[in-house]
Amino acid sequence: MIPSKILMQHKLVKTSFFVFIILNMVLFVREAQSHELQENRASLVLRNERQISVTFYLNLTELLHKTLMPKQDRFEHTAKLAAMNEADFSKQYGDVKKLIESSVLFNAAPGKKINVREWQWPEPKVAQKNIRELTMQSVVSSGQHFHENPIEVRLQIQSDESIDPLMLELPVSMKPMTLVASRPKQTRFDLSAKKITINF
Repeated sequence: MIPSKILMQHKLVKTSFFVFIILNMVLFVREAQSHELQENRASLVLRNERQISVTFYLNLTELLHKTLMPKQDRFEHTAKLAAMNEADFSKQYGDVKKLIESSVLFNAAPGKKINVREWQWPEPKVAQKNIRELTMQSVVSSGQHFHENPIEVRLQIQSDESIDPLMLELPVSMKPMTLVASRPKQTRFDLSAKKITINF
């Protein structure tokens, strides 16, 4: 059985080697990297007059860069996030989440109270795994263009009264953003019906 001390040293060596490889490769590919960003998007679905489901589709690397180190080279910052140990990344990721959640503001007509709840973000391990894969893809892309898959951040908005219309304020780190607001149309397919027509 391998002693725990040796296993810990082996883990540290693997982490240090990963950090060394990533940060040194950045020096060679930073200018040639072809990572393209798609614009942030949001979907707002009015479930009823007092409830809205919101889904943000965000470029995580851009969000972290603009929030944490906007003056640093974006690709270099992304590589450093990829090379961080899990604890350090989790802390920075958590700080960004708190800042975003406090900066995204929903407002209705004066006197109407709005509750924002159930923010759902990808787990830190999943987020860092995606960043590491993206960084390695940047390194080996050989000038080919590729897109970063956005993360999904979900939340619910509720009010005691109608919240139509709704006002939204966003932090700079989430702009620009395309928003799609919709109200679902319900159609019933009865047992006796052979077919129905669905209008959009």
